[in-house]
Amino acid sequence: MEDVPTCCLCGSDGCSSLFAVRDRLYDLAGEFALVRCTSCGLIRLSPRPTPETLPSYYPEESYYAYRETSAPTGPPPVRGLRTRLRDGARAAALSSIGYPSDDLPPLVTAVGRRWTTKSLLRLATYGNRGFPDYVSGGRALDVGCGNGAFLALLARHGWNVVGVDASPAASRAAAAQGVEVHVGDLQSAGLAPRSFAYIRMSHSIEHVWDPVDTLRTAYELLEPGGRIFVETPNIGSLLARKCGTYWYPLETPRHLWLFDPQTLKRSLSTAGFDVTSVDSKSFGGRPLSALRWESTYRAEEAQGHLLAHRPVLDRQDLARAIWLEGAAAASRLVHPDNDEIVYCWARRPLDS
Repeated sequence: MEDVPTCCLCGSDGCSSLFAVRDRLYDLAGEFALVRCTSCGLIRLSPRPTPETLPSYYPEESYYAYRETSAPTGPPPVRGLRTRLRDGARAAALSSIGYPSDDLPPLVTAVGRRWTTKSLLRLATYGNRGFPDYVSGGRALDVGCGNGAFLALLARHGWNVVGVDASPAASRAAAAQGVEVHVGDLQSAGLAPRSFAYIRMSHSIEHVWDPVDTLRTAYELLEPGGRIFVETPNIGSLLARKCGTYWYPLETPRHLWLFDPQTLKRSLSTAGFDVTSVDSKSFGGRPLSALRWESTYRAEEAQGHLLAHRPVLDRQDLARAIWLEGAAAASRLVHPDNDEIVYCWARRPLDS
């Protein structure tokens, strides 16, 4: 273990203790303390595992981000009318953010560019809020790319893609999809400055040793005018406060830093970026996701072992979970950036 005496964002050594948490996801050994910087509010793990011991908390055989995706085999399937209509609608929607539409009738392209809504565009981009506007010949970098699924998706839509991940297992999974991955951290990847039009850091900034230094490196790698998308758990959300040590996105000790909208924006600004938008979304993609895990963790703590099937929502927790989910939805209406996952779009200035 090693102490983290100062905050990477503001340099202050002042901090207040929050609580200690063990590894609830995999039940690996240890208990880990979270502290909040008394100057800027950024939360960090201190003490934390050393660089030599931290990989043991990412079990290669079960860590979700390292699992290979199933690649299709054999000849391409025959595309029926429904598939052709879906693909045409997707191409029309993507044309609204610059993607080539040469194979579409001009009228379809015009309608897609004129009438695509945010909801339709989210469907067209496979639900990825970090799907970038098209840049002809553009290079895209995914920091913490995991199995490379997102980069493989971008490659199918015309991007030249590169990934960085600390795990050799992730590299192997990404290579199975034809994605080039540099194993290690961003600072040691040896990538050329000003060579990317888009950088994505989705659920990776909380894992790195120094988030601000990593963002500064990303800034240098972007072309002037290039964009970065950063997504991370929001420790300031209502459900984070209500679930406490049972909040799933704590994921101790893999998450070394925990952000809220203010500390995430300040980190990007400190690295030189112009923040263009901040928003948030719920965790997990299904109703009561975080609260299912909260119920699971409470049951496992009481029984002293991991459940065979997880997550599960205990019947006695159902009423509380529904009430909290409703309260979180109401909170989102008042504060759109107060949901469990906060994400930012930012840009490297054109004159930099």
